[in-house]
Amino acid sequence: MEIKEKKKVGEKRKRADESKLLRTVFVGNLPLKVKKKLILKEFKEPAEASLAHNMSLIAGNHIRVMWIDHLYDSMRTVFMGNLPFDVKGEEVNQLFTGKSNLENNVEAVRVIRDPRLNIGKGIAYVLFETRRINALIFFKV
Repeated sequence: MEIKEKKKVGEKRKRADESKLLRTVFVGNLPLKVKKKLILKEFKEPAEASLAHNMSLIAGNHIRVMWIDHLYDSMRTVFMGNLPFDVKGEEVNQLFTGKSNLENNVEAVRVIRDPRLNIGKGIAYVLFETRRINALIFFKV
């Protein structure tokens, strides 16, 4: 008599979800009027190779490319508040451009927006590549 091992409910779906995560990346900060053809041209390679496009320019915006399940590291992230509601990610990124110790260290910029109205909430997060941020960052606006 042969004994078959019982599979748990949802096990097949879980394996499918894991394989999907390995080939899925999040692309953010794309301009609203960017053409699908341009995006497909940029992202022909496998998901892991697509990560090299992080902070590259597409139609004037520095895009964010990261794994779909990527979590922000609080030791590498700076919170920015009291921003104008119409601030763009590019404007926040430009604050760090030209600062010799920060310019090439910015990994991602995320401006928090209202999902229905698509206007900013006045806050943003800047993710740096390393944890070498030893001092507070102040900007004169």
